[in-house]
Amino acid sequence: QIRTYLDAAASSTVRRPQNGQRSVLVVDDDPVQRKLVSIALEKAGFATVAANDGVDGLEKAGQILPDLIVSDILMPRLDGFRFCEAVRRNPRFASIPVVLTTSGTVQNVDEELAKKMGANSIVSSTVGLEEIAPAVTRALAGGAQVPREIGLDGLASICESFLAEGVQQSVLLVQSYATGLDLNAARQVVHRWAGTAGTLGFPVISQIAFEIECVLRKPEPHKAALEGLLRDLAALFDRALRIHRRAALPEWGHGLLQRRRIGLIGFAARDAERIIRALQEAGATALAIDEADLDGTALSPDKIVSSEMVIVNAALKEVAASLKGSGAPVLLAGGDEVLREGTFDGGKNIHDLLVEPWTAEEIVIRCQRLLSAAGSVVAGGPVAPVDSKVPIQVLESSS
Repeated sequence: QIRTYLDAAASSTVRRPQNGQRSVLVVDDDPVQRKLVSIALEKAGFATVAANDGVDGLEKAGQILPDLIVSDILMPRLDGFRFCEAVRRNPRFASIPVVLTTSGTVQNVDEELAKKMGANSIVSSTVGLEEIAPAVTRALAGGAQVPREIGLDGLASICESFLAEGVQQSVLLVQSYATGLDLNAARQVVHRWAGTAGTLGFPVISQIAFEIECVLRKPEPHKAALEGLLRDLAALFDRALRIHRRAALPEWGHGLLQRRRIGLIGFAARDAERIIRALQEAGATALAIDEADLDGTALSPDKIVSSEMVIVNAALKEVAASLKGSGAPVLLAGGDEVLREGTFDGGKNIHDLLVEPWTAEEIVIRCQRLLSAAGSVVAGGPVAPVDSKVPIQVLESSS
């Protein structure tokens, strides 16, 4: 459909600006916002041309070949992210910088998605339209951005962050409804969800968020309808996150570590959550032991007695050494710079190494391999540890 619009773009009644002015195509389905952005840019010395939405924006871009495009994110027919992607894929537009705008809040996941689609930047109009002209100037100076290749794992990470944040914030919206909801703040949040959810492939979340935004725009929102929609949205976020996390591990990995007990030592909360989730999806019971639970570099036996194997943060090599004699295989995991330092003290108790970035599949494979080897006494005795007297051969992640 996009190609049809582009091919059908006839000679334009719109003329490119004269007198050396740089031209900016302003794409927004909200006529008031579109006008305000145009005025702000014209005051800064730019000539502007307006488009009603993403599809109209592609037509206008083909007609005038603007110096830069400013596009809203949440629009019918073609949202700002997909519009930017379409611009980048068309050879005629490849050199045109794109600045995305939103009346919602901007989170890290939005910035990552904007980079993936090839946008120069994303600006929130909630902080004032005065930020748009400087963003346009910077984009013109820097030129068009090449879309960032993030791969399937990167896209999965963006979806994970978006859904996890949605679960947390949607629950807070439901809870704050009873105590007095900040309507303006809530409207900004759901406006962002309506746009980003659609781009990431969660159309129902996008639709419900849009319906909530419409209710919040009314002078006196219908309380019962609003509460029901907020609860529906919270339930949708929760269900989508659980499905997404389940799908993060290949089907063959489900149950691969059934009833196995695995301990984690010294990982930051975010990393621990990622590892635990992968292990749980494979059927294992995982326990995170924080550094605060450690007595110096030594571990009390009761901390690991129930673990069949232990995954240790590579920054805590002394802790790995203290596990000697525990009988539990040790998987050392961490950044490349830590694992490549050379010979490890206490390396005799390190049975495998895992270098970032790792995937859920990689974690499950390593744990399953170590546990299988540790249980193969008849086949060849305990799992062979790494020799601490020679440099460690780092086993690269398959990701």
